[in-house]
Amino acid sequence: MTTRQKQVMMSVYAFVLFFLMTFIAQVTRAYVGLAYPDVAPTTVSLLVTIPNLTALIFAFVIGPVSVGRNKVTLLSTSIIAMILHCVVYYLNGRVHGPFNLYLVAGAMGGYGIGTYIPLINGILSDHFPAD
Repeated sequence: MTTRQKQVMMSVYAFVLFFLMTFIAQVTRAYVGLAYPDVAPTTVSLLVTIPNLTALIFAFVIGPVSVGRNKVTLLSTSIIAMILHCVVYYLNGRVHGPFNLYLVAGAMGGYGIGTYIPLINGILSDHFPAD
């Protein structure tokens, strides 16, 4: 494995760490609902729906967008969105901030998920042989 391939694999591992953090919202949905009793249960359910919906939208959009742009730069925006998703969830939970921030963070997580999978496949195919 070349040095460049090792760098690519380390960046994949780093992203997967934050990628898995988005699933915290699915586990903590009940606790968020208890912490915000004035928010309707269907709105709390959006914490699971929003990331998946935005991921689906961005997965379709990122293909044409990535044709004329640097995939590594786009992937960098993806990991930044994932980090912001985790930070917003953590900080908003600590200070019991407004519930709408969770929805914004969910959309950022959806952007990260939706763009990561198509982009990483393109990057890996550029740096690794097919076999």
